[in-house]
Amino acid sequence: MSSRQSQRILLTGAFGGVGEWLVQDLLALGHHVTCLDLPSPRSTKVAKKLAVTSRFDVEWCDLTDSSAVSEVVARVQPDMIVHAAAIIPPLSVKKPKLARAVNVGGTEHLLTAASALPTFRRLVFVSSYSVGGPINPHRTPAPWDGNTQPAPQDDYGLQKAEAEGLVRTAGLPWTIIRLCAVFPLTDTAPDPDTLTFSFALPYDRREHAIDVRDAAYAIAQATVAEGALNRLFVLGGGEGWQGIGGELTGAMMTSSGLPPLPATCYRQADPARDETWFYENWVDTRESQAVLNYQQHSFSEFLAERRKRMGMAYYLVRLLSPIIFRVLKGKSPYLKNRDLHKDLPFSEAAARLLRKD
Repeated sequence: MSSRQSQRILLTGAFGGVGEWLVQDLLALGHHVTCLDLPSPRSTKVAKKLAVTSRFDVEWCDLTDSSAVSEVVARVQPDMIVHAAAIIPPLSVKKPKLARAVNVGGTEHLLTAASALPTFRRLVFVSSYSVGGPINPHRTPAPWDGNTQPAPQDDYGLQKAEAEGLVRTAGLPWTIIRLCAVFPLTDTAPDPDTLTFSFALPYDRREHAIDVRDAAYAIAQATVAEGALNRLFVLGGGEGWQGIGGELTGAMMTSSGLPPLPATCYRQADPARDETWFYENWVDTRESQAVLNYQQHSFSEFLAERRKRMGMAYYLVRLLSPIIFRVLKGKSPYLKNRDLHKDLPFSEAAARLLRKD
C-alpha cells in the first residue's frame, strides 16, 4: 500500500551511481524533482543524459556550505528531501576530514534548512550497512536487520552512524535506508585507489549486494510507502545476492568477459581477530521487502543484463582478457606477501594502503 500524492523532492547526490536511477524512479512516482549535486565532468554529463528523456530542475551546490544549502532549500521549498549524497570509500579513507564535512556536516546543514520549512514532510536518509562494523564469518554471525545497533570502526561508518543520529533527533519526520553493496550495471575503468581498496577486502568475507536499480527503487518507495515513516530499513538483494564477497566479485568479472582473480590477490584477515574483517554481513530483508517491495532482479538476471549491455565490447574484453588479467593481478600488494596487514584492523590496513603510510 502506498500514497501516490505528488511531492516536491530535493534529491542530493542526484547524478551519482544510485542517484541517476533514483531521479527516474522519483519522477515515475509523479514527484517534482530538483536534483542537487556538485558540478563535475561526470555529474554534468549524467545530468545532460537524463535531461534528454526526463524533466527535472537542477541546483549545483556544495553541501559543506551551510548558507548555500539554506538558500537552495528555502528557494526550492521541498516537501521531502532524499539525501543520497556521500563521500564513500576509498575517498573517505584518503580524505576523512572532507568526508566528515560532507557526510556529517552536509546532513546537519540539510536538517537545519528543512527545520525552517513550515510543511516539511520527511527526510529520507541513505546510510550504509557498514555501520554494523566488522563481521568475522568464522563466528557464524546472525544476519543484520533494521534493529542492528551500529558498531562502526572506520571513519565512513562512524560518519554514517553519527548522521543517522542527527536525522533521528532533529525533530523532523524521517526514514533511514542502510544500503548494502550496490552493484552497477555497467563497468568503468577502476581508478587506482578503488582497485587498491578492493584488494584490501578479504576474499572470504560475507557480502550482501543489490542491483543498483532495486536500490534506487527502494529509496524512491520510501517517499510514498505506508509504514516507512520514522523507520530504519536495511536493503539487500533477493535471490542469489548474498554470498562470499570474492565469489560475487568473480561473477561480476566473468559477466564482463574477464576471469576471476584468485583469492591470493586479496588481503587475508585473521579468523581469530574480528577487527581485521570488513564491514559487511548478510542481511535479513523480510521487513524492508514487506514495506518497500523492491527486490525485482535476481543476481543471475543482473549478470545477464550486464553482459547484454556490454554488447560487442564483451568480445573485445574477452580477447584482451589475458593481458588485463595479468595487469590487474600485478596490482595486488598481497600477492607476494600473504601476511601483509593480516593482523591490522581493516581501517588501519586500508589507510596504510591508500595514504601510503
